[in-house]
Amino acid sequence: MGLKRKHRNIDKEKVNYPILEIPLKLDINYPVLNLTEQDKFNIVNNLKGKLGRAILRVDTNEIITTVSDDYKTISHVDMFNNVEETLHMSGLHFELFDINEGGKHRNRVYANYLLPSYSFDINGDVWVPFIQAYSCYDKFLSYGLLTGLYRKESESAFLVFNRALLAKRRHVRGKVELKEDMINIGKWISELGTIRRTIKNYLDKPTTEDSLQAIIEIVLRVKMHRKRLFSHKLLENYKIQFGNNYYTALISLMEYATHYLFNLNRKRPYDLSRESQILIGDNFI
Repeated sequence: MGLKRKHRNIDKEKVNYPILEIPLKLDINYPVLNLTEQDKFNIVNNLKGKLGRAILRVDTNEIITTVSDDYKTISHVDMFNNVEETLHMSGLHFELFDINEGGKHRNRVYANYLLPSYSFDINGDVWVPFIQAYSCYDKFLSYGLLTGLYRKESESAFLVFNRALLAKRRHVRGKVELKEDMINIGKWISELGTIRRTIKNYLDKPTTEDSLQAIIEIVLRVKMHRKRLFSHKLLENYKIQFGNNYYTALISLMEYATHYLFNLNRKRPYDLSRESQILIGDNFI
């Protein structure tokens, strides 16, 4: 079976849709509340906090999220332009590989930038480090940079990063601060030699039926996908090339997570793929 290629978008304008911020209002007379006049009086006169705003996607007339009043909107394109400017200033040579949408209402966007200057080879396999920039119209993810590795032969990837160093930030200042992210990326680049050796050593680390099943269950939490991994014969085919080892398990799971968990027609087209790519990084590196 040939490789199922993942849809690849590099046009930032496709995620540059117009949005409108609409203040939320309290409807004290909403019938379902069934409030007495005294209740209404008490609520109106003792209301604490702010109601926030809804973010409306103008081209589809869809409310994609709600935010608090201190939220400062930063457009996806502004975020990615800021990332690219920061990468340029740092002297890193990068290539925009793809842009993906996620979130229940596609209010999250992820851009993957390859760093070809730091590519390395493992037994003929070319691996390319990359940076994932994410932007989100809510406070759950907001914005930031993650790191990962891309396997050129199968166009597949996993994400690996130090969760303790991942700064939580919110859109409250109306600007993007990436200094801490860039420090983390510099540290990660300096550790690529160690990461390469870890991956290469998997060629000499055989799997048992139990150990293979355990790692598959961690990365692919849904039973249906575990069955499909075997039905696509990824493990079977890579065993012929690399042997019955953790390297085969790693690249098989990467290929399945990148290509078979991505579905352009889903409401959350990239989220499941990304979640599994993070689990791969967590458990192999």
